[in-house]
Amino acid sequence: MLNMTQVFAPPSVAPKTDRQALANDNLNMFMAASGTKRKDLAAYIGKDPAMITNLLKGKNRWFYEDMLAAADYFGISLDTLQRDDLTPSKVRAILDGKNGGLSVVNVDDFRLGGGAWKTPAVVLAA
Repeated sequence: MLNMTQVFAPPSVAPKTDRQALANDNLNMFMAASGTKRKDLAAYIGKDPAMITNLLKGKNRWFYEDMLAAADYFGISLDTLQRDDLTPSKVRAILDGKNGGLSVVNVDDFRLGGGAWKTPAVVLAA
């Protein structure tokens, strides 16, 4: 039986985190670790570089689709952008884990036929 004099407290609620500020901090770390310039990210997303600067500084709010595109640029998920435990070394490890630290050019791809990869792959591997 319920005692009418008892007082029920609402469950405690964790303080809200500004998710966009957290994502901005993490995006800035990914940009620094990868050497990405704001103009490169802006071109990928299809925005003006000044707009990306304002977004990353928190002066403007991100649209969901733009945040997805920014995450896609680095090959990460939105969950990664929301991690509150990221450090520059963890970001570098995430980026290095994407391709094992190897060149993104496949030296066995003879269709390239020019540039720095003129030498056959067999010689490069030796």
